[in-house]
Amino acid sequence: SSSCLHCAAPSSDLDRSKKVVVCAGGSITHAAVSTNYLNILDDWLNRPHKAAKRFSAVPLDPANSSGDSSSDDENAAASPRKNVHLKWTFVNAGVNGDLVYNLLQRVQPIIRCRPDFITIGVGSNDVNASLNPKVASHYKTAKRLPQAPDLELFCSSYHALLETLLTSTAARIGVLSLPIIGENLTTLANTRVKEYCAELRQLVRELGAQHADRVVYLPLNEAQTAFLQRAQSASRPPPVFSPGLVSSTMLRAGFRHYVLRHSWDQISQRFGFLLTTDHMHLNTVGAEMLARLVRRFLVGESVEL
Repeated sequence: SSSCLHCAAPSSDLDRSKKVVVCAGGSITHAAVSTNYLNILDDWLNRPHKAAKRFSAVPLDPANSSGDSSSDDENAAASPRKNVHLKWTFVNAGVNGDLVYNLLQRVQPIIRCRPDFITIGVGSNDVNASLNPKVASHYKTAKRLPQAPDLELFCSSYHALLETLLTSTAARIGVLSLPIIGENLTTLANTRVKEYCAELRQLVRELGAQHADRVVYLPLNEAQTAFLQRAQSASRPPPVFSPGLVSSTMLRAGFRHYVLRHSWDQISQRFGFLLTTDHMHLNTVGAEMLARLVRRFLVGESVEL
């Protein structure tokens, strides 16, 4: 089952006979403009009869380029999974437009849920804001930031966020690396995403060593990159990207979904994307890739690619 952290007093209503997973992040987690990966996780872990249908999703193993997930499932069956038969409650703690600093400011409701697991998927807006001074100024004002968003604010906020959650909860924490911004991997945006991911990986490594490996890096960006490197070709180049196109493509996608009632996958295909709907938010292939990483983390499987 799943609930939203913005509903009235959800922490008091959580079923404690199930493992509580708080999924914290921005708009990809909130899922108003993206395929909902929490619903996918809910199906996989709480409704095994649906998992068989869902598990034809794109594998995480870059070597498995056929799209056949059988080898991934065989590896899963052979690995110890102490949590695989449990029941799960997923709490959606995603807020559209949030940067890491904003998630830090609303950490107390997450703590009050007394979660068994926390996943964190945030940081895309930090990078997006850093690409353009005008966008940075907008974020600083709209999201009430103490300074213009940059790598320093990202790192200091993420460090404080993880330290707070590690010391105030008993949860195991899965930290998703930042997803791609645009499907052209050679842009400044994705170069900067890689820089932020490198800092995040190092932070998780250091805190994991200090806190008995309770915090784990989940390589979402790395899985997306491997998939796009396989799937793209000269005959199928990625859609043109520039920072200014993100908001306009997002608006066009939202119009098609909420007014014309097109599915996110139909919109993604129309715009020529493989993993996203609008350069940032996820279609079903992208959401299942993310969900598979989180599932592995929750049931105790290796998350390495």
